[in-house]
Amino acid sequence: MADNALPLAGVRVLDLTNGKGELGTRLFADLGADVIRVESAGTDTSRAQGPVVDGVSLYHEVFNANKRSVALDLSEAADRTVFLERLLPHAGICFTSLSPAAQAALGIEPAALLGHNPALVALSLTDYGLTGPYRDWSATEWTHLAMGGVLSRSGDPGREPLLPPLDIALQTASVSAAWAALLAYWNRLETGVGDAVDISVFECVVQVFDPGWGMAGSATGGVPAADGPRGRIDDSHKYPFFACADGAVRLTVLSPRQWQGMFAWMGCPERFADERFDNLAVRFKESHVLYPAIGELLRPKARDQIVREAQDYGVAAVAVLSPQEVASNEHFAARRAFTRTTIAHGRETDVVDGFVEVDGARMGHHTPAPAIGRDTAEVLAGIEERRPRSEPSATTGRRPFDGLRVLDLGIIVAGAEAGRLFADLGAEVLKVESVSD
Repeated sequence: MADNALPLAGVRVLDLTNGKGELGTRLFADLGADVIRVESAGTDTSRAQGPVVDGVSLYHEVFNANKRSVALDLSEAADRTVFLERLLPHAGICFTSLSPAAQAALGIEPAALLGHNPALVALSLTDYGLTGPYRDWSATEWTHLAMGGVLSRSGDPGREPLLPPLDIALQTASVSAAWAALLAYWNRLETGVGDAVDISVFECVVQVFDPGWGMAGSATGGVPAADGPRGRIDDSHKYPFFACADGAVRLTVLSPRQWQGMFAWMGCPERFADERFDNLAVRFKESHVLYPAIGELLRPKARDQIVREAQDYGVAAVAVLSPQEVASNEHFAARRAFTRTTIAHGRETDVVDGFVEVDGARMGHHTPAPAIGRDTAEVLAGIEERRPRSEPSATTGRRPFDGLRVLDLGIIVAGAEAGRLFADLGAEVLKVESVSD
């Protein structure tokens, strides 16, 4: 697929992220948008994000691929004038992750940007949002996970919380911010009117992660979440891990159909033939007896064999892979999940090649991350040739997806959340489901 045929070709995004939120704008760049990083050597922190190899930040190289760079220091009046009067009028989206105070000091908070370009989608990604009593607080990855409720269920019972690796909270929020900016831009195409979009990392953690008070569905074993025990409980029986010949696997045996498959896979042992084991709550209660029996079946087998047999019996099973095994996995190779690229100093390395395919084409890595100011002259010269934007029409008060009908065949948490994202924004979402699932 040619670059000019990518879904967002022709959309210009101004990227003011700095060490936070770069994944959000990278997604736009993957889809063909002209993403222009506005940065300066004196203010850049992205290139110091770890890990650093041979003086090169892999964080920066991965999350800023496919973008261009213009060297402007917005704390300098002359550079800020160039940004506001030359870059901003020709942009469709402006994405910043500076703190509320820093945005206000530079005059780049969403409301101010809309004053310069009413058709702009001005998105702010901050720790706690632009309003509220926490707006000026600073947070780390760990404080977001703690305050968002994630750590209430993380770790062994009776022990301190177990912190997930890397920055899963921030990157989750970055993807949410990209979605919000995209739907706001869709709305702008329909109405001609821009929007101020306020995204909080904290709220994304609360709403996107599966919080302790939100557990429901079949995994509760028929016990309402409100009636469950408080504190960090032992939930390992719900999605158990089992050791095997070459590592470990994880099984899901929740539905009656899955249990019948597991029972047959075990050879229909008489001690589990009682119909009461059809009840999930009973299986959870008897997991101290049931799981050792399953473990005996799986222990001598290799992971790949277990996964194949599980599929034959209708049981959900997955191998536990190490990072090295992920990088060399045959499925990811066939899907072109990784690509080899040259980063700064001529070093070659394998990087993730995006995670979206459109019509069989990978929306991924096109060009390496730019050096600061690499494209300044080209971008500013090109602006003179761009036609000024026409005045926006009056807003209609519509929601972005008004009039859109969505058939939702999704299941469990991911399926429900995907449909809900459309329904919240005005789409008519028809949930198609079966009472047997």
